[in-house]
Amino acid sequence: MAALMPCANTARAWIIKACNEQREELKNSLKEAQGRISLLWDIWSTSNDQSLLGVCAHWIDAAGNKQEVLIALPRVRSHHGDDIVGVLHSVIKLYGIGENLGAFQADNTTNNDTTVAALVQ
Repeated sequence: MAALMPCANTARAWIIKACNEQREELKNSLKEAQGRISLLWDIWSTSNDQSLLGVCAHWIDAAGNKQEVLIALPRVRSHHGDDIVGVLHSVIKLYGIGENLGAFQADNTTNNDTTVAALVQ
């Protein structure tokens, strides 16, 4: 195994490279979406009090096939709408989908009302 990995950071570098390549493929697919892209999100808290925001995208690709992919799972500081909006804005910007968003889906908590209102603006 040592012959395959010349240094301790090689596996990490391979994973990051593969992730970046797949992200670029996903960006291209999202750019070619037929119609609007819908976003779905939810927050989970881990046993060590970390909050994670799962963000999924749903769209019809260039070939007419329905696609649904987890596009982000970042940490968020809290369950407050302002924190959620900041993270979602980063994800939307990363994928360049701001002009092509359609519907949003989240659970019916007031923090998501704040989030959707901010995203629509």
